[in-house]
Amino acid sequence: MTDNVPSIMLIDTDLLDLEKFDDLEEPTSSSLEFPLLDDDVGECRLTHASELRDLYIDNGIVRIMPPKVNMSPLAFDVAELERQESMIHYSDGAQLLLPLDRILLTPGQPPRRFLKHGGIIYPIDINGHLVLNASTVPFLAAVRSQFQRDMEERSDQLIEMAELVNAFAGIISLNSNVAEAF
Repeated sequence: MTDNVPSIMLIDTDLLDLEKFDDLEEPTSSSLEFPLLDDDVGECRLTHASELRDLYIDNGIVRIMPPKVNMSPLAFDVAELERQESMIHYSDGAQLLLPLDRILLTPGQPPRRFLKHGGIIYPIDINGHLVLNASTVPFLAAVRSQFQRDMEERSDQLIEMAELVNAFAGIISLNSNVAEAF
């Protein structure tokens, strides 16, 4: 029986006769450039990672207003939450009203390019569609997930209160029946 383990040979590059380039500069994360469709000025250009970081949709958030979800039915409906929008406030004064269903809670592919609109940079795919998922906007995905957990917890609390009220009403009813018997 043979193992299907590939044979790997490590190569010491110092032993190879390769030409050395002393003036070769290795790329750093700050020197990387990305395609940006800048809707604010109407141009398509390359941008540096530093501009993306400063204006990126997932960065610079100072406050996110929770969605207003109708909790009158005792059972929480995830679809109700997903139909709602949250207002996001940024440190530079920008605001964004974002539908929660646009943020996927699962990881996804990295964006192919970026869109700048209203002073905020969004990740987009090759067709110009927003790419908002747990990989591209991890903070917003975590906030959406927390909103969902909070609503589920609130729904559970409302059901528990309803059960307590029902139990208390049953006890009062039993006591009034006992009082009438005497």
